[in-house]
Amino acid sequence: IAFDTGADRISALCVSEAACRTFTSAKTLLRELAPGRLPWHKHLEVAKASSAEAFLNQQPAELLEGGKTVDFDSFCGSASVVIVHSTPGGNDVGILTALAAKLAPGTILLTIGVDGVGGSPCVLGLMPLLKGPLELPLGSDELMLKIPLNIFAVAPAAVHIARWVPSLDGLRSAIESSASGRDDPPADGGADAQAAAVADAIAGRSVTGEAA
Repeated sequence: IAFDTGADRISALCVSEAACRTFTSAKTLLRELAPGRLPWHKHLEVAKASSAEAFLNQQPAELLEGGKTVDFDSFCGSASVVIVHSTPGGNDVGILTALAAKLAPGTILLTIGVDGVGGSPCVLGLMPLLKGPLELPLGSDELMLKIPLNIFAVAPAAVHIARWVPSLDGLRSAIESSASGRDDPPADGGADAQAAAVADAIAGRSVTGEAA
């Protein structure tokens, strides 16, 4: 990601000693064999936490380099793309639910190796961007092993939708225009009266924050 994308800040969380050692060894090797391969303006940080769930619940994690502690909001709360790898014995669904509540609407979230979460609309507060998971090959073709990749956008809460209704006057006009164009307007009061009632109901729900 650091080499091949336009991301200027990459923050990673490891929850096992083995993963932390792998990162430290890889970065050391990179510095020795290819100095300057990672551009100076790209920031790559990795922090160690006892678990992803604890980190999401505001338990601090420790940076592998520098020893400073960071919390979720400062470390990755403003991320535009978040990647979640499934971990053996981990609570993947709980982690995704917590991320959906913490990340800003519109944040892209990719899950790798997480089964049973794709294909349902607005599952866990996440909007699927794929009809179903992509099956990525794992290892050689002869092994026929695959791992699922799902891509979501964090869905806005109802209050955000209500807040950004562009114009209730424009909404009323659009409904009235649509209804008045019908070939068989209702006899009880006409299309305009019915359309106005519908627009009033929508406007009322929007103002009270009940839009869905």
